[in-house]
Amino acid sequence: KDNRLKNETLTGETNFNGVFQINSTLPRIQYIVNASRYGKIFNPNNNTVASLPAKEHVNVTILCPAKTLTLNITDHNRNPFANAQVEVTEQMGGISYTGTTDSSGILTLQCTFGKYNVKVYAENILLNKTSVELFEDQNVSLYCKLYNLTVSVKAIDYFGQPIPNVNVTITREKTYSRSALTKLDGTAQFPNFIGGKCQIDAYLNGQEPLT
Repeated sequence: KDNRLKNETLTGETNFNGVFQINSTLPRIQYIVNASRYGKIFNPNNNTVASLPAKEHVNVTILCPAKTLTLNITDHNRNPFANAQVEVTEQMGGISYTGTTDSSGILTLQCTFGKYNVKVYAENILLNKTSVELFEDQNVSLYCKLYNLTVSVKAIDYFGQPIPNVNVTITREKTYSRSALTKLDGTAQFPNFIGGKCQIDAYLNGQEPLT
């Protein structure tokens, strides 16, 4: 008769319901259950079944912890970016979080232990993105250099003299458009503009675009 202690290790993955089933287990012995994501064990303080009861079915619940992700988002001038739209999506898929920054440009989310892609939008325009390993609480700063720009356009004639009252339209990637009239110095300004690839058109009243 062999009375030596023997260890056996089983590995596998949970299904879409978060369940991993082990068959033919022995009662009244200790089991160590290590659960991991991305190769990182997340239940070191909740991994021991001291004595498995003698039942046909035994359910053991392991909680995957949430970690705090704090995002600090700033605009072109390094000022707090309020009301930024944020999307946080796990890299394996299936888990996502959304939110909006407060007046201080801060958004705090409780996210399941894992790796995530973070994207920042304004008016559905993607401004910045990064990836985060959320195995511990994280503070992440994101600089959106294309948000809150001041764009200045100057209309001049053949001799370099300013042309006032020119209708200037600036369009960002055919989706985001604004118009303004030039002043006496021939300039039209567009504050709080979202940068990117833009087209600028200039018109005199009732005429075709200036070249």
